[in-house]
Amino acid sequence: EMQSFYIRESARLKTSDEWLSIGFVRHLFVHTPGYLEKYTTVHKATGFKLKSIIGTFTKDNIELIKRLNTTLPGLFDVRVNPDIPFNSIEVNILPDKVVICIFVEPYTVIEIKNKKFVDAYRIYFFTAWNQDVKTFHGKEGIQLFLDELLHVSDVYWIGSGTEVQVHYPDLWNDYKKKQLENKVHWHDISVHNKDIATITTESILDDSLYEHHYVPKTLVSPNIICIYGKKVADVVWKEGIVTIMENEEVAKKYKKYFDYILAQQTVIYTGWEELHQLFFDTILPTMKSGMVEYVIASGCNILDDKKNNKEFIQFLLNYNTQLAKSRFEKRIIMCETGKKQLQDEMNVNSDTRDYTNIRFISDEHISPLETHIFPNHVVLIAWTSVPTAIVYTKLDIRKRFLKQFEFLWIIGKE
Repeated sequence: EMQSFYIRESARLKTSDEWLSIGFVRHLFVHTPGYLEKYTTVHKATGFKLKSIIGTFTKDNIELIKRLNTTLPGLFDVRVNPDIPFNSIEVNILPDKVVICIFVEPYTVIEIKNKKFVDAYRIYFFTAWNQDVKTFHGKEGIQLFLDELLHVSDVYWIGSGTEVQVHYPDLWNDYKKKQLENKVHWHDISVHNKDIATITTESILDDSLYEHHYVPKTLVSPNIICIYGKKVADVVWKEGIVTIMENEEVAKKYKKYFDYILAQQTVIYTGWEELHQLFFDTILPTMKSGMVEYVIASGCNILDDKKNNKEFIQFLLNYNTQLAKSRFEKRIIMCETGKKQLQDEMNVNSDTRDYTNIRFISDEHISPLETHIFPNHVVLIAWTSVPTAIVYTKLDIRKRFLKQFEFLWIIGKE
């Protein structure tokens, strides 16, 4: 009787009608042989709009939602509202009546033909339907949020989206398999976190689904923002809180901000912490044997300050360790009066001598800013007590700096 109810009522509706459903428990029919095909045939013939609100995604209702989205394009829409309490009850609001379907033995259908009931339930439905902001809590809320992320092609993160694997590894392991099946692409802009980056690298199933960009702290909010479809979510992984706003205009603005950060081809890093992040987490891990770093060393007048700076000595030690490990070549142009200081610096790690070539030029050709030219970055550094690095990633800018280096290299002396 309950199965025939859905087909019978669908057949009598008009194209201009709406069927509003709260609960959407009819997914129990998805496994009944031939039933779904019969229902969708009738639904397409009448052409009415079906709008459903569910409290959570389940394995069965996700299957039904996918099939209805495929077979009823433009005629079916579903939204999630965690405040919807119905688990085994589906409330159906038709143009002339309210029908309550109870999916517990004995299965029961209750019809209420009362215009006031219809109007009251329509108000309740659209209040829940049009709710812009909703909040998910706890592990179940995180699960619900991740399920939503399976129904879009691209997810954009300002902050570390993959931090979910640290706090909810089981949910992450389940999600990434479904993500691979659904081909959902993640685009992540974040401050580099070694632990999370390592876990991400080891745990992703398909590199083509992940795009990571690391930027200084000054460019990202302390909050984690997720943009997907027409929605924006503020995520606190550790506390298990996700606040979601469904607003297309707001989502577009956040996507523009994401694009703005990504498009920055000149970025400034300030202080030792950000300088370590830039070199040891972002640039040096990409350097391999056969690659070359070109350096135009800074003016000799600040070398003594650098030598007495403990942070710089530690930075140099870590740098040379990475150089010896990766075995990329380093070519340095330096002022003639800096030979003694350079020798002291080289002694910090003598293993780097095999990979380092040096030429010297007169002091007048040296800039107070130190220049490092990598395959994909140009870094200008002011070595002060609070060092500052200006980073360029544009290819034509790199070509210009490389031409300057080549000119100085030709006139330099070994």
